[in-house]
Amino acid sequence: MIGSNLSLEFIRRPSDTWFVNKPFSPAIEVQLLDSDNCLQTQVNGLIIRASVTDGVNEVLSSTMSGGPVVGGSVEAVIQSGCAVFPNLRIMEVSSKHAKKFFHLVIDCKSNPSIRPAISQELRILSKNMDRKQPREDCMFDSLII
Repeated sequence: MIGSNLSLEFIRRPSDTWFVNKPFSPAIEVQLLDSDNCLQTQVNGLIIRASVTDGVNEVLSSTMSGGPVVGGSVEAVIQSGCAVFPNLRIMEVSSKHAKKFFHLVIDCKSNPSIRPAISQELRILSKNMDRKQPREDCMFDSLII
């Protein structure tokens, strides 16, 4: 039985700058805590998921090309109160997402009363496809996601 007033909290959170389509390293890890910040070690088998939200907490479900925004291991299973996302990555960012505020969110769809873990703003570096011959020192553009 899962108690009330639970929240997911990052053990290992993403750094504030990362590269598109590269797995987060070290892997993203979260824990399930109660209102007294005690780890819920008795919780096993609870499925949680990763998503990316915009500044108004709207989940971005697909990219401009129709693919997923988040890829790799987008779901994880809580075991002894903890879960790891070993291959989680931001698949693509687009110019429509430039200069907006985005966050990595880990939540439990099957139990929305569990408060999600929400990262700080992420700055994702993406190859600039507009340059015909990019120089090595300016090969990436910065986008907030």
